[in-house]
Amino acid sequence: MEYGLIGARLGHSYSKIIHEMLCGYKYDLCPLPTEEEARAFLTKRQFRAINVTIPYKKLVMEYCSYIDPRAKAIGAVNTVVNKNGLLYGYNTDYLGFAHLCDAHGVDFAGRTVLILGTGGTHNTTSAVARDKGAARVLTVSRTPDAAKGQLSYEEAVFSGAQIVIRRVLCIQPLPCRNGTTRRSGSRLDLRRQAVLSE
Repeated sequence: MEYGLIGARLGHSYSKIIHEMLCGYKYDLCPLPTEEEARAFLTKRQFRAINVTIPYKKLVMEYCSYIDPRAKAIGAVNTVVNKNGLLYGYNTDYLGFAHLCDAHGVDFAGRTVLILGTGGTHNTTSAVARDKGAARVLTVSRTPDAAKGQLSYEEAVFSGAQIVIRRVLCIQPLPCRNGTTRRSGSRLDLRRQAVLSE
C-alpha cells in the first residue's frame, strides 16, 4: 500500500472515493480491528503516507520520529508520512478547522469561546481558538468535571460566550446534504458545515 486509511472500522469512510477522484492515485482502506494489528502495520512501515482514524490517533504517535507541534499539543496524529523509513506525524484537522473559521470570518481574538462537548475534536477546536487569540475557552459537558473546569449546560447559559462550537463531525470541506453555509448568530456548527458568527 502506498496511500490509505487505517482504523478499527472503516465501512463509513468516503476517503477512498475522495482521494482517488480528486488526487488520481490509488488509496486503500486498511481496517485494523485490533491494536496488535495496528502495531504490526506501523512497525513494517510499508506505505508512503496514511491517514489515521479512531482508535489509533494516539497510538501512531509512538511510532513517529517527528510530530508536528500542533499535533503534539492536540495529542493526536491523523496523517503520517513515511520519509525514508522515518514517520512524520501531523494533525490536518487543526488546519481544516482553522481554514474553515478563516474562510467565514470567525474572529476569536479577545472572545470567550464555548465548546459543547468533550469528544474527539474538542482538543483540536480548543487549540485553534487559543492559537487565534481567544480570551477564554470553556467546555460544556453532560457530566462536567469541575477539576477540569468543565461547565454543565445550565452553567453555560451564563458563560458570556460570544462564539459557540458544537459537535464537530465533518471537518473536511465536503458538501453536506442538509445545508449551505450561512452567517448569523454566534455558533460554529461543523456537522452541517455551517459557520455562524456575529
